[in-house]
Amino acid sequence: MQEGFRVAGADGRLPYALRYAGQGWPVLPVWWPVAGGACACGQVDCSKPGRHPLVRRGFHAATLHADLINRWWVRWPRAKVGIRTGVASGLIVLDIDGAPGMEALRSLRREEGPVRAAWTRSGSGGWHAYLRMPAGVLVPNSAGRLGPRLDVLADGGSIVAPPSVHATGGRYHWLTPGVQPPEAPDWLVRLALPPPPPPVTVMVGTGGRPDSYADAAVCGEAEAVAAAPAGTRNHRLNYAAWRLGRLAAAGVVDESTAREALMAAAAACGLSRHESAGTVRGGMSAGLCNPRRPLTP
Repeated sequence: MQEGFRVAGADGRLPYALRYAGQGWPVLPVWWPVAGGACACGQVDCSKPGRHPLVRRGFHAATLHADLINRWWVRWPRAKVGIRTGVASGLIVLDIDGAPGMEALRSLRREEGPVRAAWTRSGSGGWHAYLRMPAGVLVPNSAGRLGPRLDVLADGGSIVAPPSVHATGGRYHWLTPGVQPPEAPDWLVRLALPPPPPPVTVMVGTGGRPDSYADAAVCGEAEAVAAAPAGTRNHRLNYAAWRLGRLAAAGVVDESTAREALMAAAAACGLSRHESAGTVRGGMSAGLCNPRRPLTP
């Protein structure tokens, strides 16, 4: 945003959305609250009143295209402005929930070092610290990893941005308009990254030697899945299932053993069992249709 950026009329939601998109931050419309704290979506049992994406596909629908953004806010002029965080925008946002969250951040500053950021005041009375994600680093969302009531909104998430209005009536606003988010400090990125997954030990019932080709193939694929970085895990699981499916079709590895190993690896890296089961099933089915012999006995 340019220094002193101000917009008038209809509380400036569309101009702000266009300005965010113009600086490379994909935006999306978010449902707004109505009287009594209910959600404008109309669902009586809405679990996130006035806090969930208005469009299908959620934050995946966030865009930089001005024509679509115009259509959204012409259709829903009261929609909150959401920004997709993570790799899509290059943003990491610290969501600091009230005084306990700010105290947790102060403690980190004392122990690790300063945090320069572009700051907004959230509509609920908390703070959002906007930071730039370092190139080549994939920081995922996390809740409480940095400290109590101190959440990280990064890859796989979105943030409600100014000039949106909270259910309490409070308005999100920039504390210093025009400040560009500086790069997140190294120590914050280090603490925000999840710990590496534990190594996966796979017992392969092939009846062969402990160092047999089948053992190595299954263990190698399982370990690769377990160590896959966030954002690539499901793809790597599908690829591993396809490769082991080809070997299972050739009679080299036991199909059920390979499935069990891949499911264990998927659980170790944080994939849900439901999602993993479908990926393993699809990948192995494709591999079983294309048998392959190992390159070595």
